Amino acid sequence: MKSPNSKRNLARHNDSLPFEDLINGIDILLSSKGFSHLILPAEEAKIVIDLAKQKRLYVRHIVYIYPGKNKPYNRLIISLSKEKQETGEQHFYIRDTTGEYTNAYKEAMHPFFVAVLTKRSPYTQASVI
Repeated sequence: MKSPNSKRNLARHNDSLPFEDLINGIDILLSSKGFSHLILPAEEAKIVIDLAKQKRLYVRHIVYIYPGKNKPYNRLIISLSKEKQETGEQHFYIRDTTGEYTNAYKEAMHPFFVAVLTKRSPYTQASVI
């Protein structure tokens, strides 16, 4: 669903860079030992993975991102490579069963959101830290 904000749409939608073009660019620019990391919504990630296979780009690592412990994953971080090997997997939870940020999330976001993580979150009634 698009926002009335054009800058937000540019950041969150692939209208200006279709997945086919993205994968073609990765295929051209990626060295034989290089990696390309993408964060995508779950459904779009499946499309990108299929397109990557067509170019002989392999998923080297995949991180399933869950908004909460009791919710299905909604984002994937995929690492593509030209080298075929076994795919590593991780599961990353943003919030625990009580709705608080997990320690893993706080540690991962600390360098980026120190101010946010040390104040009350507008999304929960409890303090984040």
